[in-house]
Amino acid sequence: MDESPLKTLEIAWIKDQKPDIVVLDYKFFPSPRDCCAQTALPFWGKLIGTIKNNRYDEVMLKVVVYLLDDDGNVLDRETDIFIVEGLGEGKFEVNFKKCDKTIKKYSIELHEVDEESFTQSFL
Repeated sequence: MDESPLKTLEIAWIKDQKPDIVVLDYKFFPSPRDCCAQTALPFWGKLIGTIKNNRYDEVMLKVVVYLLDDDGNVLDRETDIFIVEGLGEGKFEVNFKKCDKTIKKYSIELHEVDEESFTQSFL
């Protein structure tokens, strides 16, 4: 029986953390194996995590999660953008739709996003 590579994935790195914005926890969840079309989920794995904002002002963040092979080559990438209130915690969830048996690691990248560039990205 094939197992999802997510069950054995390890974290490669977390990039761009700052003392005032910190990734508290994160966990990869493989999608349950589908036994029939009714139980199949629209993704094969997801990463859920919590970020702490130690600033007094709210902050808009973009989390980028990369799936990597043994050599660190990027095989897939997904993002989530969300707002964390001042001195609060925010949750992110990134779903991956494409399964690749060569995926061995994942990495998390954290970026602060200003409202103007976020708005212009949709124009």
